[in-house]
Amino acid sequence: MSFYETHTLFIWADGILYKPLDLAVAEAFKKQGILGVNVNACAEYLQLREQLALGKIDSEAFFEEVHKCFAASGQLQSDAPAAMTLMKDAFAAMTPVPEALSALSLVKSGIKMYVVVDIPEDSFMQLPDSGELLSKIPDASLIFSGNASLPRLLPDVLGHLSSESNTPMENCLLLDHDQRRPISALRHGMPAEEMISPMRLKRELLMRGLVDGEYCMHRRPV
Repeated sequence: MSFYETHTLFIWADGILYKPLDLAVAEAFKKQGILGVNVNACAEYLQLREQLALGKIDSEAFFEEVHKCFAASGQLQSDAPAAMTLMKDAFAAMTPVPEALSALSLVKSGIKMYVVVDIPEDSFMQLPDSGELLSKIPDASLIFSGNASLPRLLPDVLGHLSSESNTPMENCLLLDHDQRRPISALRHGMPAEEMISPMRLKRELLMRGLVDGEYCMHRRPV
């Protein structure tokens, strides 16, 4: 079995750099007094989420359809907030994760780093402290999945990331909050890890030798 060094690091922003959209949607409903909304209870939600990530619908259309989806499932009452109120509250809830940003700020300068964003660019710029988020990791480049004109997210986005970074798949590393993408990446030859917490993120970077400083541990094969 062959092992490869990591030359390029991909950080899927949702769930690592800021609170995941799925959780933010539930919190937006909760803010309006609607408790117990489960996005997985709506059969169309995951499809809508992928359409948003692919750039086939914008944020307004996404929240309009999500609102209709939950209304049809009987989870919303007649006085439920409008879709645009839901969108505003959800994006406001997508706050940065300072610990993750701190860990990524230590990545070696020789490692190319990309932040993968799966919401539209204009929506991303409206997130709380989005400018501060980018300032914490100034060497990172942004990739908006919706700008890639992909027919489907997985596994197509993996080849797109490799191509955009001009890095062979085996020399990439994808870190992602959603286990479905790391699983797909591993199946298609791209090293990947599920990140369940900022502590796990920092440990992974240290163990792979991707962090500068005296605490950097010996790189382990990927």
